[in-house]
Order: sequence, then C-alpha cells, then structure tokens
Amino acid sequence: MKWGFPFFDYKGSVCQMAAFKEHMGFGFWKQKQLDDPCKFIKEEDGTAGSFGKITRLSDLPADEILVDFIKQAMLLNEAGNKKPAVKKETAPKAPIEMPADFAELLGANPKALEVYYDFSPSAKREYLEWIVDAKTEATRLKRMETAVEWIGEDKELEI
Repeated sequence: MKWGFPFFDYKGSVCQMAAFKEHMGFGFWKQKQLDDPCKFIKEEDGTAGSFGKITRLSDLPADEILVDFIKQAMLLNEAGNKKPAVKKETAPKAPIEMPADFAELLGANPKALEVYYDFSPSAKREYLEWIVDAKTEATRLKRMETAVEWIGEDKELEI
C-alpha cells in the first residue's frame, strides 16, 4: 500500500490501482517507457491511471495487452530503469523593481553596488523580496541598511 492505494511490485513498482466513488484507475508506474504502438495508454490526465477513468471492464485493453504491459514493466525494473523525473512547469516570477530609496542607498556604497550587480538574479531577487515584503516602513528601512552592509561584505541573503 502506498498513498492509500494498492501497488504491485516486482523489483520496484510495476502498477497500481485506485478506487473512487464513480470510477477506478489502473496505471503503470513507468507508463511513458512502455511500448504502446496502439496508443492504449493515455497521457497523464489526473485520473490516477494509465487508461483514464475506468467505469466498466470494457474500458480496459484486452487481457493479452495488459499482460504484455505488465511484462514490459517488470523487464524495465529488472534492467534497473528509473521512472523519468517529472518536470514541473512553473511560470516565471514577475520581476521586482528595485525601490528608488534602496537604489540610492546602494549607490552611496560603491563596493556594495559592484557586488550587488555581480550577484546571480536569484540572489538579487531574494534581497529585493526581503525588502519589499517588510510590513512596516521602519522594518523596511532597517532591512535596506542591513542589506547594503551584507552586500558590501559579499554575503548572499541567509534569512
């Protein structure tokens, strides 16, 4: 049992089942690596299975095809093939404008200004987020002063 569903293992996960109120799911852990010339396996669509929502036996491929998929999955596990990593598509974060007063404070310290522009985009972003996310003006001013000091010492933000 994994995640509350039955999994079938042979030298690693082979396939799994999931039961829902009006349908069930049956899927292969490494479905993208299976040879499926007839396109029985559907692209991942959030149904917890390789064959979409199953409401009756006729929604599944024939027994011979299922057995073939199971044997393929077992051979993949024997060969030590890993499930391909899922690439999560994330929307790029909107750029953060540098507050004018922080730019002025940073510009008054040439060493800090030079180090800041050598930082990676993510390091710059962390400092800017830390400053603009301050809840009070006093905290924001204190963070800007601290940021200029730390940047002048070539320190990335470690909060």
